[in-house]
Amino acid sequence: MLSLVKVRTDSLVQGITSWIVVLMILAPIGMLLSRSLYVEQFGEPIVFTLRNFKTVFTDEVILYAIGNTVIVSLGSTAFATIIGVALAWLSTRTNVPGRSFLNVCNTI
Repeated sequence: MLSLVKVRTDSLVQGITSWIVVLMILAPIGMLLSRSLYVEQFGEPIVFTLRNFKTVFTDEVILYAIGNTVIVSLGSTAFATIIGVALAWLSTRTNVPGRSFLNVCNTI
């Protein structure tokens, strides 16, 4: 007897889409990291080195940019957390008018 296997198409589509997204994100990151470990100059052989990382972590301009990035990301995370916790508390613990609208806003 031949038994047919039922495959849920929604799970299959979600799985394939997830793998495509993962590959689209990880492939460029992997290429970027692998290329950062090599130094090549025209006419000379490719050399494996960590010199690019030394430049990134010792250059004052890049360190200043990294510091600005950390400050902005921490500030925006704190702001989003405060707003998110306040909206979640309002929509679950209180009986405010427009509660259904708050639930929609929380979903977005």
